[in-house]
Amino acid sequence: MTLNKKTIALAAASAALTAAPALADTLIYGSALPSIHQANTVVVEPYAEAVAQATDGEVDIQLTAGGALAGNRETLGAVSDGALDMGLITDFYTPTELPNSTMISDLGVLGKDARVITAAVNENLLIACKTCKADYEELGIVPMMMYSTTPYHVMCKGVDANALANLKGVKIRATGAMGQLMAGIGANPVNLQTTEAYEAMQRGSISCIAGSIPWLKTYQLGDMVTSVNMMALGTFHGTLPLNINADRWAELSDEQRAAMIEAIPARVRAIAKSYEDDDISVREDFEAKGVSFVEADQAFIDAVEAHAASDVERVGEAAGDRGAVDPEASIAVFQGLVEKWTGIVNDIGEGAWDEAQWDAYEQKIREEIYEKAEF
Repeated sequence: MTLNKKTIALAAASAALTAAPALADTLIYGSALPSIHQANTVVVEPYAEAVAQATDGEVDIQLTAGGALAGNRETLGAVSDGALDMGLITDFYTPTELPNSTMISDLGVLGKDARVITAAVNENLLIACKTCKADYEELGIVPMMMYSTTPYHVMCKGVDANALANLKGVKIRATGAMGQLMAGIGANPVNLQTTEAYEAMQRGSISCIAGSIPWLKTYQLGDMVTSVNMMALGTFHGTLPLNINADRWAELSDEQRAAMIEAIPARVRAIAKSYEDDDISVREDFEAKGVSFVEADQAFIDAVEAHAASDVERVGEAAGDRGAVDPEASIAVFQGLVEKWTGIVNDIGEGAWDEAQWDAYEQKIREEIYEKAEF
C-alpha cells in the first residue's frame, strides 16, 4: 500500500472506530515502534490516560503502534501535513528537514547518564536552542518532549564483543553518531531502522548492534545476542515521543493545552527511570539466560576514546553542511546544559535513586523547563 495522507487517514479512522467511542477531541497518534517499547508503554499510554482524566474525557489520544499508520521515516511528514495528529518522531531519519535538532542528537558521545541527557535535550529544544525548536515549528509541529536512552553498548551474536580485534570489519547496526563511531574503530556500520535489526541479525546480515541494554527485551534481540560489551559508548537522544500538529494544537482550548503540558514532566521522569531500571533488570534477566556481559579490552577503550575526542568537531561540520545555523554556538550551549544537569543529578544523588529522589528530579524538570517553555 502506498503511504500517503489518504491511506494514513483511512487507517487512523479505522483505528479510532475500533477503539473507544470518539470524544470531543480525538487525537490520532502513530508510533512505528512495537507496542511493548517504553516510548509507548511508559510515555504515550499513561500520558493519554492522564490527559483524558485531566480534561474529563475531552481530549482522547488514540495510540496505534507498530508502524501501522506510518513508519519511522514517514512520521514527521504525517504529523506535519495533518495525516496524524501526533506521532513518535526520531530526528535522525530526517536530518535534512531537522538539521539543528539532528545536530544535537548526533552528539551521542556526550551521553553518560539518561537522567542528565533527558533533561538537557528537553531544556535545549524547548528553551535554549531556538533553531532546534524552529525546525519543527516551520513544519507545523509543536514539539513537547524528548528523551535519552541509557548508554549504548556493542551487542553481538556469535562474536566475542569484548575485543577490538574481534569487531574489525564486522557488520554492526549503527546509525548517526554510533555509525560514525563504529566506522572509526574499524567495524562496518549498517544503517537499518531499529525495528529491522532482529530480522537482519536472524538472517546474518548483521552480527552486532550498537544499542541500549533494554533493547534485548523491547526488540527481542536477547533471543540471539550472546555477548555484550559493557563499555558505555554514549546515548541516543533524538526521539520526540510527544508533539502535536500545530493546527490541531490551535484548535484545543487553553484549558486543554494546559492539561497536556502539565502531564509531561511525569512522563520525562518515567522514561528516564524506565531506562535506568531496565538497564539493571534486563541485564540480570539475560545474564541468567546465558548472555555474557563482558568488559572491553584496552584496545577497544583506546579506540573509542580517541574517536570521541574528535567527534564534537565532526558533528559541527556535518551539521553546517546540512544547513544548521551556527552549529558551534549551538553545540556549546548544549554542552553547558549537560554540565548543568550533571550537577543537578549529582546533587539529587549518585547511583540508583529512590522514589523521593525521582520526585526531586521531576520537580526540577517542571521548574527548569516546563514552567518556562512556551508552547
